[in-house]
Order: sequence, then C-alpha cells, then structure tokens
Amino acid sequence: MKITIGKKLAIGFSIVILLSLLLGLISYLSLSGINKDYDETLVRNGQIKRVLNLQYHLMRIMDDVATMLLHKKLYKLDDLKKEMAIFKKYLKEYGNPNNADAAEREYYLKIKKLSNEYFTVVFKVVNLGKDKKWGEALKLSDEMEERIIDKKLLPLLAKSRKDAEEDIAKINHEVEADLKMSFILIISFLSLSILLGTVTAIIITRMISRPINSSVGFANLISDRDLTAIVQNKDLKRKDEIGSLTHALKNMKDNLVNIVTEMSMVASTLATS
Repeated sequence: MKITIGKKLAIGFSIVILLSLLLGLISYLSLSGINKDYDETLVRNGQIKRVLNLQYHLMRIMDDVATMLLHKKLYKLDDLKKEMAIFKKYLKEYGNPNNADAAEREYYLKIKKLSNEYFTVVFKVVNLGKDKKWGEALKLSDEMEERIIDKKLLPLLAKSRKDAEEDIAKINHEVEADLKMSFILIISFLSLSILLGTVTAIIITRMISRPINSSVGFANLISDRDLTAIVQNKDLKRKDEIGSLTHALKNMKDNLVNIVTEMSMVASTLATS
C-alpha cells in the first residue's frame, strides 16, 4: 500500500487535533461539574435567604402580638394577617421541591406544623383580646412563645440555616478541589499535546528531509560525473513520493552507466579497426 507524504502529514496533524479535542473535552467536563456546583450554591444561598425572611417576619408577627398585648388594644390586625401571609409565602418557597432537598423538605414540614400551631394560638390571643380578656391573652402568649417559638421554631430555623451554610462550605471546598484537579489535568494534557506534537513534527520532518537530502547528494554526485554513487536501499523501499524519486534517480544513473559503457565499447572498436 502506497502511503504518500501527504498522508503521513495528515496522520501527524490528526494526532495533534485528537489531543486538542481530548484536552477540550476534559476542560468541558471539568467546567460542567463546576457549573453544577455553582448552581447548587445558588440554590443553597436562596434557601438561606428564605430562612432569614422567615425569621424576620416571625419576629414581626411576635412584635405585633406583643404591642397589642402591651397596649391592650386590637389594632393593626391587617398588618398582622399580612405578615402571616408573607411568612407562609416564604415557607412555601422554602419547601418547593425545586429548591429543597430531602433534609430541607423535612425541615419544611416541621416548620409548617409549628407555624400553623403558632398562628392558631395567635388567633386565640386575638379573640381573647376582643373579649377584653387581656390577662388570659398575655398568659397564653407567654406560654406559646416559650413552648413553640423559643424551644422549637426558632431553633429549627437556625438549624436549617446552619445546615445550608455547611452545605455551601462543602460545595465550595469541592469546587476548589475540582478547580485544582482541572488545572492539573489541563496543564498535563496541554504539555502532552505540545510534547507529542513536537515529537510528531520532528519525526515527520526527519522522515521527509533525510531521504530528500540523500537524493540531493546522490544527484550532486551524478552531476560531478561520479557514476559509482549508490542510493540508500531503504529509500528504494519507501512507498511514497520520495521512494518514486529515488527509483527515478537510480534508473537515471543506471541509464547513464549503460550509455557510457556502450560509448566506451564503440570507442574501443573504432580504435582497434
């Protein structure tokens, strides 16, 4: 099978291109993993923000109830209901399956149960206020804050926030490790690509230049009327254009030798006649 110089060059370039594609694939896979971790970080940050909103609006509800009990007057009930609605809105977003993992869904169910229990007691306090039973309302409110808010709901929100922050720290650590590994892989494959590309270029260059130089040297000897010059046998065995050139030069030299031999024989015949 005849392998031309062009095919050899194509093979060399194909090796370099293949290595470049492999390097690009490794870079893409590395960046894909980092992007996934980044998206997960955004989700966890969103959950932390929702927990902070839940804590903030819970405090607003507690302040409204405390103000009502302090002044023994039913006012800003619409604001109280509005704060409860906002709290429920953020709670629903917190428990959304698109935002929450299994652990956060469990937190969501517990927070929802405790907040519903808390809101039920708040409405009881309001109803006691409407009946002017402020003493009972204050007692019920204090018991509620100690039993539900201080001992359960607030610690649960704090624990949820802490877990999300720990997840972010873990993800950031993984991203840092992935970046280091990606950097090492990219540098390694880039160095390998450069090395193999250089070696391939040197080999192909030597495969082409050496026999050409040999053929040039052979042709120069013939031009200097040295018909004893011989071509390299390995060049004759080549199956490419250089092999064809070497055969052509050898045939030319053989033909010249035959011509000179014939002329010598004719000259000898003429001299003896």
